[in-house]
Amino acid sequence: MSYYLTKHQKGLLILLYFMLACTVILELEERQPFHTGFLCGNDYVQDLLAAPPDRFLQVLFIRKEIFLELIDELQEKGLLNNSKYIKATEKMMHFLYIISNGQSTRQAGERFQRGQETIYKSIHGVVEALCSLYPEYVTQPTGNTIPKEISQGDKYSQFHHCIGVIDGTFIPAKVLLRDQGPWRSHKGIISQNVLMAVNFDMSISYVCVGWEGSTHDSRVLTNALKNNFFVPPNRYYLADAGYPLTRAFLTPYWGTRYHLHEQAWAHMRPQTKKELFNLRHASLRNVIERIFGILKEKYPILRRPIEYFVPVQNQMIFAIKCLHNYQLRKGQIEMHQDSESEASEEALVNTRQTPGEPNDRQISLVQTQMAQDM
Repeated sequence: MSYYLTKHQKGLLILLYFMLACTVILELEERQPFHTGFLCGNDYVQDLLAAPPDRFLQVLFIRKEIFLELIDELQEKGLLNNSKYIKATEKMMHFLYIISNGQSTRQAGERFQRGQETIYKSIHGVVEALCSLYPEYVTQPTGNTIPKEISQGDKYSQFHHCIGVIDGTFIPAKVLLRDQGPWRSHKGIISQNVLMAVNFDMSISYVCVGWEGSTHDSRVLTNALKNNFFVPPNRYYLADAGYPLTRAFLTPYWGTRYHLHEQAWAHMRPQTKKELFNLRHASLRNVIERIFGILKEKYPILRRPIEYFVPVQNQMIFAIKCLHNYQLRKGQIEMHQDSESEASEEALVNTRQTPGEPNDRQISLVQTQMAQDM
């Protein structure tokens, strides 16, 4: 048997190779680039870095100098590095553009003229970096000092053992259809119930994520206390009436009007000691309502359904809280126009919850004594 090709076979083989080459060339000529924007990738990054501070702030909701400080710190600690084609600066901009403008990875890809996979990798890299920074910037109070908001003046002097405020808020969540039942809140929205503890200087001291929207606040709190949420001895947080009255959590008197905005609208002054206690309790507790309002106004991703499932969303929430505290520590905090209305809505929701039962007579006596001293 001969293994040599005849002239006819060689001719057919050459013709086949020629036709295949022509097909490939034609496909390459007809293929159009997907991203054709004028400012793409690093060009847009440099444009923003060279822009006036107000424009930079308007696009990314962070001051330029704080942005650059954050990049330097993350790089110095080896938490966020340049890759072959994308620098750490652009990766952070991808993340900020999405969370501050409520955009999807597709929309961010169009803005930066990058592929969706590239944007997705950037987001995960930045989230991982900020979560690594989280323990340094989100810390629980030790209770060794009295907050200046309480120590300065006599108005809140009875609350000198208070170290902060706790409350829960709903954040829309992406859940598979078959699993949505328990994630539906009393508002009918698929969401998760996030517990937060805050300080009176507007910083966040603790976050608990991942609980279904139908879960009651008190159950989320109970679980948090079994894990890593700590209340120092002889100290307490303020909480709304949906939580039980305990040594660690001081709630208002149930059945006595106390809502700060309701009293202001009605031009009412407290008539009893209980009403005065509740009014001052609400006034101090208003800080967490303001923070909820600021965060949800500043980061639309916290109030709209997102494209990430709950495990990834949880990490993004931690990253955003870390970013909030970082900016606050560097001197940046913006109170947006709609923050108060957001806060009011949060407060009104919580006042309709089922009251928690006092389970500690001693703290109930403390509550009574505080009201009398006012």
